[in-house]
Amino acid sequence: MQCVMDDLFEKVTKNIREELGDNYTREVPLQNWGRRRLGPRFLGVFAQDEFDDVRLRPNTCLVANNKPRAQGGEHWVAVTCDDEGVEREWDSFNRVDVLGEGFPSAQNGDADQVISEDDCGPRCLAYLSIWSISPALANKI
Repeated sequence: MQCVMDDLFEKVTKNIREELGDNYTREVPLQNWGRRRLGPRFLGVFAQDEFDDVRLRPNTCLVANNKPRAQGGEHWVAVTCDDEGVEREWDSFNRVDVLGEGFPSAQNGDADQVISEDDCGPRCLAYLSIWSISPALANKI
């Protein structure tokens, strides 16, 4: 099952990256794609210092950067809020506490991006796309 999920995740990531074109790391294209494809459950794309002001509700998600806006950004992280109101971060490098110490993680021990790749934004959107269909399947990524 893990191999199938990894293959699915890579295909979804590739499709999103191709749709976004050369702007696949930029905030506005990520935000537009998320709103168009994930609908009202997608709250947007935020810098770390803006993310603190966002109120996640059950069954909503967003993409947050690990750096404040003034620092220009570094790495995108997916954030979900399940139907019980539990928030979790998902990082394509499989790190924990990317958005702050103690922030619950959705990591499964398997990195989905290597350092030489710069497509963390599309990877976050791919994760959120799968999560929006089935959080249980997303947990296998």
